[in-house]
Amino acid sequence: NLQATFSHWESRLQEGLTQMRVKGQLRPGVSPIELATFCVAAIEGALLLAKTNQSVVPLEATVGQIKAHIKGQAVGAADEFGVLLAIQQRPLADGAHQDFKQF
Repeated sequence: NLQATFSHWESRLQEGLTQMRVKGQLRPGVSPIELATFCVAAIEGALLLAKTNQSVVPLEATVGQIKAHIKGQAVGAADEFGVLLAIQQRPLADGAHQDFKQF
C-alpha cells in the first residue's frame, strides 16, 4: 500500500527533524512535517525518473539537493545527513528494496 509506505517515510523523517528541532539544530519556523513531506515527494519523483531513465543519476542528484536543503535549514553542528537515514528501506513496485544508506 503506497499510502502506508509514504506515511511511514514521512513519520520517520518527521521524527528525525523534530529531534533536530528539540536539540536546537533546526531553524525556528521550519516545519518538520512540511520538510518531511518535501523530502518524500522529491525522492519519489527522483525514483520515477531513475526508473524511467534507467539511471541512478536523478536519485543521486535529488538526494544531494535534499541534503543541501536540510543543511540550509540546520543550525550549528546539526547532523543534517542523519535524518535522511531515517528511511532504511523502501519497497519498490517489483518487490525489491532500495537501501538509501548508500547515499
